[in-house]
Amino acid sequence: MANDRHKGRITKTGNTHVRCLLVEAALGIMRSKNPETVSLRTWADRIAVRRGKRIAAVALARRLAGILFAMMRTRTEYRPAEERSRDGVVTAVLAA
Repeated sequence: MANDRHKGRITKTGNTHVRCLLVEAALGIMRSKNPETVSLRTWADRIAVRRGKRIAAVALARRLAGILFAMMRTRTEYRPAEERSRDGVVTAVLAA
C-alpha cells in the first residue's frame, strides 16, 4: 500500500497517567457502537486484524493524542462527520 509508513516505535515517554487514559479512551472507542466514532473504529480495526487488538489500541491512542493536540492548537471542536484529505480539503463522510 502506498500509505504504509514506518516512522519508528511508539515510545513510553511522556506522562504515564495521560498515556494510560489515552489507551483507555482508545479501547472505549474500539468497543463503542457510536456512529460518531465509526471512522476511528474502522481505522483501528484494520490495524487490529494485522497487528492485534492491543497494538491497535496504542496506535489509536496516539492518533487521539494528535487529534486532541490539533483541537487545542486551533481551538476547535471535534467534527466526526468531516474528514480532512491529504490536500487539506474537508470532505463529508457518511456515518453508517
